[in-house]
Amino acid sequence: MKRSREKARRSLPLHSPPPSSSSKQGNNGDSTSAPTITMRERDEVMRNCGAKFINLISSESNEVCSREEKRTIAPEHVLKALEVLGFGEYIEEVYAAYEQHKLETLHRDGELIFILIPA
Repeated sequence: MKRSREKARRSLPLHSPPPSSSSKQGNNGDSTSAPTITMRERDEVMRNCGAKFINLISSESNEVCSREEKRTIAPEHVLKALEVLGFGEYIEEVYAAYEQHKLETLHRDGELIFILIPA
């Protein structure tokens, strides 16, 4: 478990955005305000963070699956991966989303039926 947490720390580095030319500079060259970034840069940072998070969870889910000698990642493997990586606070919400997904994609007589449940 310790190895997985260390891997999580290495896989999700915290990058600060590059300073913008519009940042104010103090007398000694230190920035006196937070650097500004464009909306496009912000969106790119968020996409990259999301992709790294998903990759991390997927990789750990695959390891959990392999340890159980299974060939297909099941929802239980994802929940275990969240726990192993220290994201236990997400398990309840992820499980609820999984249960909601099962309700929305029930099969009846070979047809896919969508059930609308108000949020």
